[in-house]
Amino acid sequence: MKKFILLLMAIAMVAVAVPALAQVQDCNLDFDVTVTKTVTVTKDVDIDKDFTYDVQSFIFPDAFAECEVYKCDYNSLNYLTSWTGLYTDDITDSFNAFIGIGQVNQAAGYMNNQGNIVAAAVVTNVLETAAMLEAAVEQTNYLNLLTSDFDISQAYITDSFNDFTGIGQANQSPGHMNNQNNVVAISAGIGGVGVVASNETYLTQSNTLGLVNANFPINSNSISGSFSGFTGIGQVNQSAGSLNNQANIVSISYVGPNPF
Repeated sequence: MKKFILLLMAIAMVAVAVPALAQVQDCNLDFDVTVTKTVTVTKDVDIDKDFTYDVQSFIFPDAFAECEVYKCDYNSLNYLTSWTGLYTDDITDSFNAFIGIGQVNQAAGYMNNQGNIVAAAVVTNVLETAAMLEAAVEQTNYLNLLTSDFDISQAYITDSFNDFTGIGQANQSPGHMNNQNNVVAISAGIGGVGVVASNETYLTQSNTLGLVNANFPINSNSISGSFSGFTGIGQVNQSAGSLNNQANIVSISYVGPNPF
């Protein structure tokens, strides 16, 4: 096609040069090019996998470690009106270089549910051990109404939860009608050959029929220079907004030699 167009241009140049001697004044050239290209690619992949397990066993452990955790939070049928409010949660230069468990909740807002949980069941230096763990967290926001004008909600964690060893958990809610949870559940048989480890963990969260009427809100969450250099578990929730569900869960069931 390109060579064909170049050929037409060369012919056109000759056609213009020759009639010029005969004093022809006008020369009009029109080109219409139509290109149609259709590409069809069809790829079908069908993968079916079926697994069926039926296991029956009888165990006779020398020790038994069992841990159960249940946490239910409900926000329902609440009404809140806020005019020109300032709600601030701030953690600065805190919970650094500790050993063990550090937990904190901050709620500058209204009608919030917050929780930090650490539960452990441990047996050590037993030849045969069974470890069972069950953890369940349920959070519900139902039929809540929030009306606000010119509200400022802000959450800050600055230079905190650094270089610790263990478990660090934090919740901040300068907003309203929020559910927040940090959960750590441990069931372990350490130092033996182990028998069985069972773990069941459930999380249910629901937001239903909630309504927020907010005019010119300012919501901000910030984590700066924090949760660095630690060894263990670090969990955090921030909710400058409203009608939110937030959860961190760590669930461990273990039997066997000392892993440390």
